[in-house]
Amino acid sequence: MTSIEAYESLGFDTKKLGKNCAQSATKRARQKAKNGEFEPKAENYDGSIPIEEMPEMSLEEKVAYQEARIRYLEDYVEFQKKCLPYWRRYTHPTATRSKGGQALHGL
Repeated sequence: MTSIEAYESLGFDTKKLGKNCAQSATKRARQKAKNGEFEPKAENYDGSIPIEEMPEMSLEEKVAYQEARIRYLEDYVEFQKKCLPYWRRYTHPTATRSKGGQALHGL
């Protein structure tokens, strides 16, 4: 199938668009496919969304999504590690607020 036939099979009128438009679009698409630009990538997925809320995906899309999910969860764990000392300071019963040593009771 030629690029013009492909365009016409998709419902485009090559008489209005021009045959050069169809041929150059096909050339760009082939170059992108050769460079792997149509492959699913983790950067294109939001890892904060649970998989149950994702639409049906191919195997390659699932792999890219899972890579994004792993990256998101690793970042979340690192954030929690950084926040933990501050969180413990204000919620742990033996924590103190001042150098004077007054314990925070009832927290």
